[in-house]
Amino acid sequence: MMNNPYTHGRHAAMVAQQILAGTPPSALPVLNDTDYRPSFDYRALQRFNIKTDLLPPDSTLAFEPEGIWYRYRQVIIISLAVILALVSTVAVLLANIHRRRQAELTLRKWNRELDRLVRIRTQELEDRAHELARLGNKMRKLAYTDSLTELPNRRAGQELLKTLLGRERDREQSLSVALLDLDQFKQINDRFGYEVGDKVLVESAGRIRDALRAADQVFRWGGEEFLVVLPETPADQAIQIAERIRERVQQPSFTPARQVTTSIGVASFTPGEPLDALLGRADAALYQAKQSGRNQVIGSQQCLVRSSRQHTDAV
Repeated sequence: MMNNPYTHGRHAAMVAQQILAGTPPSALPVLNDTDYRPSFDYRALQRFNIKTDLLPPDSTLAFEPEGIWYRYRQVIIISLAVILALVSTVAVLLANIHRRRQAELTLRKWNRELDRLVRIRTQELEDRAHELARLGNKMRKLAYTDSLTELPNRRAGQELLKTLLGRERDREQSLSVALLDLDQFKQINDRFGYEVGDKVLVESAGRIRDALRAADQVFRWGGEEFLVVLPETPADQAIQIAERIRERVQQPSFTPARQVTTSIGVASFTPGEPLDALLGRADAALYQAKQSGRNQVIGSQQCLVRSSRQHTDAV
């Protein structure tokens, strides 16, 4: 059993302080009681293989080798604190990376979905645009095409003539028109019915078209009337083309009507002349062809000559 050196040292210091403060040593109390604790030699315990957990409580060990913990505990504590801080930082960073990856995956998913929706919407818009374009073309075709003969109609012919007259207005005469009317077409309808009359119109339209050149165009002008536009064509050549059309039309038909004839009035554009005047001269020539026995071609110049002769005869 050994006394506690820390307790004895503390009392010794207190006695020294009192003597230094002027207290006579004889007046100081004598300490009779002290703290004795069991003490063991660590080397002896090792030699006799005695475990330290078998020692009495509050035992002290002499010559016990200093452990790593006691020697480096401050460094160990600081290191553990730093490691803990680093681990915490890494954990936070990993959590942030995980959240960022999740956010990127979600964003990519949204982008893919958005791209899909955009593609679908774009395809729908393209389909709608194509459909609108198709309907627009169909409406334009309906607006500018005769549904029976599938020829361009009067509106299309008027627009073409306005365009051509604008080009020819300041140039020499080279544009001609031919106005056709199927002879006695009402009798065909009355005798064979409107269905046969429609077939006659369709067949006549095809024959007129086949008799034209590549640059020429034919329009259904209304009823049994057709207008042929002959660009870059002087009057004499226009008369020849009109004669070819007349011959084609009067060929035997597959319809019960058998044979159909046509009267044609031809007029050539005069620089500065308005559209109505040009068409009016063609219509007057057509009327003259009808009055002169039908199934013939008369040019506007011939019409003027005949009108002049008739006037002279009347005088």
